[in-house]
Amino acid sequence: MGPSTVKVDCRMRTETINLYMICLCDPGAGKSPAFHHGCAQPIRLHVEAKEDNPLFFDEFTEAGLFRQLKSTPGHKAIIGKEEASQFFDQLLGASREKSRIDMERMIQLYDGSTWVYTRADKSARQVIDSPGVSVSGYSQPNRFFPIYVKLKERQDGAVDRILMYQPLPHRLAAHETKEYITKLNNSKLKDLRAVYSAIYEFSHSENGLVTYSLDQGGNRKYEEFIDGISASLNSQWARNICPEDVSKDDRHVLRLAAVLHVLYDQLTKFLQEEEKSPPPQVISSLTIQRSITLCQYFTAQRRILDQLVKCNTENASSDHYERQRRILLCKGPFVSTLAQRNFSGNARPSAEVLSGTMENLATDGFGTVLSVDRSTVFYKKLPADINDEDLATYEVTRKKYLQAFNERADKSIITKYLFNKFLNQSPHKDRLKNEHDITPEDN
Repeated sequence: MGPSTVKVDCRMRTETINLYMICLCDPGAGKSPAFHHGCAQPIRLHVEAKEDNPLFFDEFTEAGLFRQLKSTPGHKAIIGKEEASQFFDQLLGASREKSRIDMERMIQLYDGSTWVYTRADKSARQVIDSPGVSVSGYSQPNRFFPIYVKLKERQDGAVDRILMYQPLPHRLAAHETKEYITKLNNSKLKDLRAVYSAIYEFSHSENGLVTYSLDQGGNRKYEEFIDGISASLNSQWARNICPEDVSKDDRHVLRLAAVLHVLYDQLTKFLQEEEKSPPPQVISSLTIQRSITLCQYFTAQRRILDQLVKCNTENASSDHYERQRRILLCKGPFVSTLAQRNFSGNARPSAEVLSGTMENLATDGFGTVLSVDRSTVFYKKLPADINDEDLATYEVTRKKYLQAFNERADKSIITKYLFNKFLNQSPHKDRLKNEHDITPEDN
């Protein structure tokens, strides 16, 4: 429907009807059939063929997307992916030098902002004033969750613009499937091809883009919704609490309302076999209320994901703490990244992770990190120089630290050759000999 817009009394700017929506589904929940029947089939196999205009977008370069928007009436494009995680991986890993679409461009497209495109050789400058781009796709939760974490870390509003939800899967029994097939075959509307075609046809008027507005009751309900968000955010700001990610909910409500309004109108006309006609350009208060309820559902789903991010962060922090503690209690005055063998298989960190942990310990004053014979080595602080209070940070007593410091590391981890090599490079070589009787081993 984008770049059609919605206008309300309490806002100066109209809202472009561009939606980014991702459905998270477990394996076997029916992502492929849902994508085929709800998106690909009615658009790609019907609307595109009938209108002779490409709507689906597959070439993920800025030049490719701009060309498609420029050549399509209304400057429309749909990014539909059966596995959306692949698309977002490309967005987050895009390089400007390679002219790939990146997340910054997707934010601008969501907002319907003017796109000025200039070729690399500066030979041409083209403009699209109101691009209409929407994203629709599915993903497995375990594949999308790391992407969601990265989107949150960007802190640029990207994650706020995406509506995500995870319905509980329900696998139909064979007899249930047969019953639904019978109902569908007896229905006046057997698929969404004609409905989508009508929506596409009526998304423009003879004078250009369609602008929808709210009736009096709809404006009132929308203003009440906005006042509720404002009161909540202002209260949190006053207490120096980081606000929830609801900064785009006022925009989502308008966009969802327009989609519900048009889809319900066209479905009703097809089911009741009414003459095909454009939907009214005034959205009712009932539709606004339904849109608010739907938006609150998406907000609740986002809170669940945010809670998972929080738990994941806390677990990562706990793992980091435990790794640092384990390094301090490793046998010997120095520890190499081969100490990863001291960790159990399920919790075994990579050498890169262990090296980062050592750097953090060194930054906190627990020792020194050196590169010796292509190995990263952490030289522990001498027991005489370390404070009990610092050790207590990791629940380590001086007795335990001293005992571990004086023990010889297993030779499967530090061979005699490496032991002598590491000892020779130690910044405390002389003190190790004098205070702890740690000397080179005979070959």
